Amino acid sequence: MPIPPPALDPCVALDLQSADCSPSGTCAPVSCDCGGTSLVFAECTKDCTTCTGKCVAAISCAAACALGSNAPPEASSCLFGAVVISKLGCKSDADCANAKCLVPPDAAVGECTTGLPRSPCLADTDCTHQASGLPLPAEDPACVVTAQGVGVCGNAGLVGDPCNTDDQCSSLFRCVLTPGAFEGACSRGENGDLCFTKHDCAPSYTCLAIGGVGPALCTSGMTGT
Repeated sequence: MPIPPPALDPCVALDLQSADCSPSGTCAPVSCDCGGTSLVFAECTKDCTTCTGKCVAAISCAAACALGSNAPPEASSCLFGAVVISKLGCKSDADCANAKCLVPPDAAVGECTTGLPRSPCLADTDCTHQASGLPLPAEDPACVVTAQGVGVCGNAGLVGDPCNTDDQCSSLFRCVLTPGAFEGACSRGENGDLCFTKHDCAPSYTCLAIGGVGPALCTSGMTGT
């Protein structure tokens, strides 16, 4: 499965400004002209039946047009829970406390990042090594692309840490991927560890579905293992 380039949270790129819905639950429409095609944002978004909903009061039309027809539902999702997403965005390091502002090329708004595990990233160099006492990947800690296409800094490449490829895991581990997926988790590939192919297991183990059913596990093939 091809790995897409890492991106920031689309909610940040949209640079949303929100406003309360009217008492009747309506919103003043906000529109973007996307080369002759209009996108209109007029939905009142609520996360409960009795609370005041939120409207899109302003949005980055460049980011919205890039999302196309997915932009209105994406904007509603970003507003769910009445979160003012624009507070998460940044335009310079001065907007971030003890962090840097990571702004994609040709974008006006970015996201604050510390380079620590699960922080936003667009490249490996946006991430910082963490002391673990175990062998780490040879290069900088990896910027891993999640199933949603968002870039996040990996950890030490140990059991359960996110990965796209083996080289994003510690040298003692491998990246186990569900067939058809590009985000997986680092695994030692030893007895009882989840696997999908023999490659997911250490050299002395094989990948076997016990009894021919259920998830496959790495096993030495010896009785009781």
